[in-house]
Amino acid sequence: MPQPNFFIVGSPKAGTSAMAQYLAEHANVFFSKPKEPFYWCRDFVESKSVHRLQGIDDYLRLFDDASESKYQIIAEGSTTYLQSRIALQSIREFNPDSKVLAMLRNPIDVVAAMHGELLRHGMEDQEQIEIAWSLQSSRQRGEGVPPNCKFPHQLQYRDVASYHDQIKRMMQQFPEDSRKIIFYEDFVSDTQRIYQDVLSFLGLEDDQRHEFPQVHASKVVRNRLVAKLSSDPPPWIAGTANRLKDWYYGSNGPMKRMLQSALTRKQKRQPLSDEFRHKLINEFRPDIEKLGELVGRDLSGWLVTTANPDSSKAIH
Repeated sequence: MPQPNFFIVGSPKAGTSAMAQYLAEHANVFFSKPKEPFYWCRDFVESKSVHRLQGIDDYLRLFDDASESKYQIIAEGSTTYLQSRIALQSIREFNPDSKVLAMLRNPIDVVAAMHGELLRHGMEDQEQIEIAWSLQSSRQRGEGVPPNCKFPHQLQYRDVASYHDQIKRMMQQFPEDSRKIIFYEDFVSDTQRIYQDVLSFLGLEDDQRHEFPQVHASKVVRNRLVAKLSSDPPPWIAGTANRLKDWYYGSNGPMKRMLQSALTRKQKRQPLSDEFRHKLINEFRPDIEKLGELVGRDLSGWLVTTANPDSSKAIH
């Protein structure tokens, strides 16, 4: 039975969807549909309900079409795995020969992007990001969590974007030749080079790809009621809603793009206020400095008080 041997593990909003889409179009790569099964982050118990994967057999069925004679790489990409305390160890125990890819983005930009994403899906009910940030402690205790939120751990914005401990766990579980870290700034500035670098890491032949279309520009929902029904359908339409979601997550054609256009519209994300950006820089500074030492990279560019000019390119 085919089983995955490559995992894009996070961080969210750091180019993972784009990388997964580009790799999925390589002749020797199979990507699961849905791309994000959320199976191995079993410490986030709510995530189990998203794709109704009750056990390992349900999970492996996502790869039934991945003939090992045809595909060199069998992959999935659940961005919650990096934040999870147990997912990386579970993946390593499941397949000791697997490889993992972490994609990291300036945590201040990730907080802003995550807040917008959760709002769009009806899983965040505070439109003011400063208020959402201030509620992290109470929400961690289970207070004030929006009823439609399937991923309450993602409301912990500080934890989502604090990378040092996440990358340290990855290094402890995976040897150097089985792990790779990509920084969003590099991916945006030279996408082709980074893509080819990942192909080399995976032992894949260069497919001579030169076109890298934008993936997942910032959007807002046109109708909050539709977002609510999608994320938490009432029992009397749950069966139909779940079948539609299965189709949606497994599709990548014109019908899906037409539906996305009907339900959402592009919107440039509002910049953070100078005061709040400065607050976040101070919050994340110790973690950023420790991460830089861990990976041997100067990350001082993440500590500037003006918005990252690349943050608007939305190659998520």
